Amino acid sequence: MNRICAAFDDIGNINLNFAGVPPFNYQMLLSEPFYDKNTELVQTFCDLDSMSISTEIALSEIPPHERNSTGMYEILADVIKETLTEQFGSMEYCYPILVKALFAGDNWKKASHKKMFWRIFGEIALQNIENNLKDHTVCPDCDAKIPKWAKDHTCPKNTLGFYVCEDCGKQCVRINSRQVRCEECQKAHREESNKLAHTKMRERKKVCEKRCISFLRSRSMATSETEPSGQPMFFVNHGQQAKSDQDG
Repeated sequence: MNRICAAFDDIGNINLNFAGVPPFNYQMLLSEPFYDKNTELVQTFCDLDSMSISTEIALSEIPPHERNSTGMYEILADVIKETLTEQFGSMEYCYPILVKALFAGDNWKKASHKKMFWRIFGEIALQNIENNLKDHTVCPDCDAKIPKWAKDHTCPKNTLGFYVCEDCGKQCVRINSRQVRCEECQKAHREESNKLAHTKMRERKKVCEKRCISFLRSRSMATSETEPSGQPMFFVNHGQQAKSDQDG
């Protein structure tokens, strides 16, 4: 075990790039279309999964060699199975409802309660995935795998590796994290931005020219108000003043 941990330590930091990875489609976990909802069932499953194992299960009834996290979760899984079966019927009925609640839409990004889901329904999910991979199609817009029986696939927005163009709404492969527009819309946006920048530059140039002309006119009017000698009233030629004193 120590050798395995040391091997992982030698790997160092790994930067995972999810650009170009198709989005996850929860329908691959199902075997047929399913539209039923049962919020009470989902809430019961989540509440049971969130409860404190040490308080809900009597430790005195468990042998000491079984008092570990794995064994405790197995016992809790059995409690959840029994509760769901008693309250809502078969596990086959509960499975698709929990799949849609935990994996549809933006819920697939959340890790809450998925560990217990795989512990209880892992075999059913694996069997459905294998069957759907044998006969499926690929969405031309987001590249997600779609079971052949699915008729209502909707491309998820802003999934890992993809983004939705904010101008035309097209699903595009993400190359970097700053992309918000497809190539065509980005080109049009850049041209419009350059056009607007040139328009603002011309307007600033006109304002500057008007200010320069106004300044030159005001300066010209100030210089025209001079003495008869042609010099400004506030200007004193000390050389001419000294000569006139000597002549006097």
